[in-house]
Amino acid sequence: MQKKRFPNSNRHRKGFTLMEVLIVMAILVILGTIVVTNFSGVLSQSKADSAKIQMQNFEQPLELYKLGVGSYPSTDVGLEGLINEPANAPSGKWRGPYLKATEIPADPWSRPYQYTADGAGFKIISTGEDGAADTEDDITHIVSQ
Repeated sequence: MQKKRFPNSNRHRKGFTLMEVLIVMAILVILGTIVVTNFSGVLSQSKADSAKIQMQNFEQPLELYKLGVGSYPSTDVGLEGLINEPANAPSGKWRGPYLKATEIPADPWSRPYQYTADGAGFKIISTGEDGAADTEDDITHIVSQ
């Protein structure tokens, strides 16, 4: 009787071992983690840059408002005075709307900008990613005359 010979599975293997698959998956997880952490920093910085640009874009309409009315919108009127005539505006001097939008745009984190005026200038603040005032990530645009 002749013995049956089975081919040596180690010599002619056609797949990957479990260890090889696990090593490849570990490498992919590490690379994915690196990419995600780097991308989140870029996204956060791009939102901050966008907020700075939006705040600078308020400057020209606010200057036009000041030319027409004689002063910047008061703090209680806020940026809303660029779209709707304030009740305290001198009669016939408001020539708005000064923005083409129907409402004041929110900051990149979907929160309203904080506006204050002191007669000589104005300040616009975005509370940034954390949404809390007076923290490190606040973005401020100040114009003083």
